Amino acid sequence: MSRANKTDRPDAPTPPGSDAPPPRAHLTPDTRHLTLLLLTLSTLLTLATLLAYWPVFHNEFIKLDDAKYLTENPHVFTGLTWENIKWAFTSFYAANWHPLTWISHMADCQFFGLRPAWHHGVNLLLHTASSLLLFFFLVRTTAGERRQRTEDRGQRTEDRRQRTEDRGQRTEDRGQRTEDRGQGTEDRGQWSVVSGQWSALWPSFFVAALFALHPLHVESVAWVAERKDVLSTFFFLLTLIVYSKYVAGVEGRESGFRVQGSGSGSPSSSAKAT
Repeated sequence: MSRANKTDRPDAPTPPGSDAPPPRAHLTPDTRHLTLLLLTLSTLLTLATLLAYWPVFHNEFIKLDDAKYLTENPHVFTGLTWENIKWAFTSFYAANWHPLTWISHMADCQFFGLRPAWHHGVNLLLHTASSLLLFFFLVRTTAGERRQRTEDRGQRTEDRRQRTEDRGQRTEDRGQRTEDRGQGTEDRGQWSVVSGQWSALWPSFFVAALFALHPLHVESVAWVAERKDVLSTFFFLLTLIVYSKYVAGVEGRESGFRVQGSGSGSPSSSAKAT
């Protein structure tokens, strides 16, 4: 059998310098531990937020805007009907245009009537969800910076390996050693995907906790008429996460995509007073 035939055999070893991908290195630290810590911190953030704002369940409606928005507004306290939904999108009642906010109040009245505890509870759930979204967004974006820097170093090492191979047969062994170093850098880049998230978890958690528990948010959570604030924040943070995933999927080319979280026609702007 000729040498060419031996090379073409399926079980032949991969020759040095071929384009076949190397075996994936074992990633440490264990991603299962990372997921467990992420879930633990998310649970802790949720419990802390609910505990801090739990007294809102004992609050009543107040005269400032709650009557105008709910208790004395027949388009809202009669619940979800086609006429009420049409009114939400076509009226500028109370000098505001926020159809999603009106619809959310209608849904509350549809399911809970005019029992204030449930209306306050929905505000609290939206604020808690926004705090979690902020936590996930910060973990994703701050860990990505470290991963990108490591991938850039791996690319530079790959370029040096190519230049070394071009110097000739005399430097073949040196080129092989440089190739191994390039592979090691690539493995470190894979590991950094996980380790970068480890390093981003705690700072992201503290920022999200500050957002969740800051006294400036008490008004938005404890005041039913401020549903527009917590609802628009929820949609805005959701938009940021979707945008960050889009950017992560675009490599090697520029994009004209821009954030629509606060622009005209977005869910966030449809929930906030405009």
